[in-house]
Amino acid sequence: MGIRSNRSKEHDAFFPSLTVRQAERLRRLSVEALARHGIRTQAFGDVLKDGHGLEFGLDNVHRRLAAVPERRWHTVIRDHFAQMVAALQEASPSELAVAELLARCKVKLCPPDLMADSPQEHFTYRRSVADLDLAIVVDSSTSVAYLRDSDVARVDRDVLWATARANLLESGPGRPEQVVLGGGSYFALESDSVFQGSWLAYPNELAGRLGFVPGPFGALLSAPASTALNIHLIGDGTTQADGAAMLAASLRQYAREPRPLSPHLYWWDRTDIIAITAFDDAHRPSINVPPELGEVFSREARG
Repeated sequence: MGIRSNRSKEHDAFFPSLTVRQAERLRRLSVEALARHGIRTQAFGDVLKDGHGLEFGLDNVHRRLAAVPERRWHTVIRDHFAQMVAALQEASPSELAVAELLARCKVKLCPPDLMADSPQEHFTYRRSVADLDLAIVVDSSTSVAYLRDSDVARVDRDVLWATARANLLESGPGRPEQVVLGGGSYFALESDSVFQGSWLAYPNELAGRLGFVPGPFGALLSAPASTALNIHLIGDGTTQADGAAMLAASLRQYAREPRPLSPHLYWWDRTDIIAITAFDDAHRPSINVPPELGEVFSREARG
């Protein structure tokens, strides 16, 4: 009797959450979706290449499929790549008049590895917020385009940063919903906006827009995805369960959302934003409790 490999159960090397069959279907449908727009590509692991320098990563669309029945994959993949192709047709920041550049620019947080493969001189203007990069993008109906140093050089840098910040704040942070989980609680803000997580860079303004009044110990924050932000104001009722609840929820969001941003839990001490989580070699998280919060994190969960 011959031995057959059960491909229906074998998992893909690039997408471990998918079987080999499912991953091959993802790649095939993605290639077909781009072909509808006249772009011929081949699949190489977790990326599609057209042979002329154009590449399309598959990680975001793979994450989108996690919550979608397989019978609907075709539609989700088709719409995803239609948006990507539309983004390619948008005018680049260098082609915009200065007035339009200022009208459409916003600050946006991004993970450091997003720009790691780009020449260092392209993004020297960016700023750091905890372990993340704060950059400036041009917002459009289909995508965002990151400004490079050459784009920033066209405008007074201080004016550009101030305008990009003001444009983000003008858009508002959205409506918070209280979440109670495992004896802890926090407020969650989720939306379709890829700027939702960028409010992490402006906690004082965030609290003001939400009508929150921070106490002397500030707040716990997380931005697990570009589209998600979590906040817990530290007060007399705060316990270790609140930090544990936020961290657990944030890790789930970071793992499943199409645009992951940071797996960390942050402490805003009313001045700085500090990452207070660590991950061991097995990626298991722990909270490094700052001395100032020792009493808070020693309290037991509320009954």
